[in-house]
Order: sequence, then C-alpha cells, then structure tokens
Amino acid sequence: MKIPSVPAVALVLLAVGAPVANSADPVPAASAAARPPSAARGRKLYMTVGCVHCHGSEGQGSTAGAKLAPDPLSAEAIAAFIRTPNTQMPAYSAAVLGDADVADIAAFLRSLRPPKAADDIPALRALKAAP
Repeated sequence: MKIPSVPAVALVLLAVGAPVANSADPVPAASAAARPPSAARGRKLYMTVGCVHCHGSEGQGSTAGAKLAPDPLSAEAIAAFIRTPNTQMPAYSAAVLGDADVADIAAFLRSLRPPKAADDIPALRALKAAP
C-alpha cells in the first residue's frame, strides 16, 4: 500500500475544511489575536497556504486568480470573501486560516509596491522608442 505524501494529505484536509496545524504560525491562537499583523508572517502564509498558486507571488493575479495587490482589500473583506467565496476558489474556514492569519496576509499584500511603469524600465523604454 502506497502512503500519500504529507502535502497531499494536507491538501485533502484543507479541501474538506478540516483543521490543519499551520506550520507558518507557531503562536497559539489565544496570543495570535493579540499580536499586530506581520507582513513577514503574511508572506510565509501566502506562499504556503496556496494563495501564490493562483494570485501570483506579488499578488498580480493570473487566469486562475484575481489581482490582489497593490491596493488590497481590508483584512475583514479578505476574511469575508475567503470564508464564502463566490468563485471557484476553495473556501478557507477560520479553523484553517484564522483572522490573525488573514490580517498577516493583508499586511503582506499592503507591503507590496506597485510595478514600475514601462517608461521607467530602460529596456522597455528602448523597445518603445525603436522603429
């Protein structure tokens, strides 16, 4: 009998809404609510819970997920959406991604800078000027 890998088991648990220990958040839930949002922790969560796969590493969006940054929604709006999405996005219950985790992800998204304009990138400016 082949035993599934740990990531495969975690994905199944996430899909059915089962609580899964969050390796990116070792802080107990009681003290997590008391801590201020952290962009660094939010980046770790964003990269590990699956956001990056559809929304891109900089929140730029893709054909699979909406653009999240710059100018992200508030943590409360993000939480409301991910709990009951109206798209093909899987739901993330509070047991899987708590409000403090969502606040961290929102802090990460707020920390992302807008991309440079094409005219501010020398190689693109040169291409634009070429006949």
